[in-house]
Amino acid sequence: MRGAVSITGELNTNEATKALLTHRNTPNQETNISPAVAVYGYSLRDHLPRPRHIRREWDEILDAR
Repeated sequence: MRGAVSITGELNTNEATKALLTHRNTPNQETNISPAVAVYGYSLRDHLPRPRHIRREWDEILDAR
């Protein structure tokens, strides 16, 4: 959020929105659940692109974690 405020004190609403979405989609270290999943049951759509097709090896690595 600090990066969303300029030296003159003006708020960059686009940067603030991105920061809030990132925070709401970031899982808690203890519960491993993000605030968005806790409230809505799913992650919110943010500014990051989502891959449509993931390689099978990457899925296996994710499942192993």
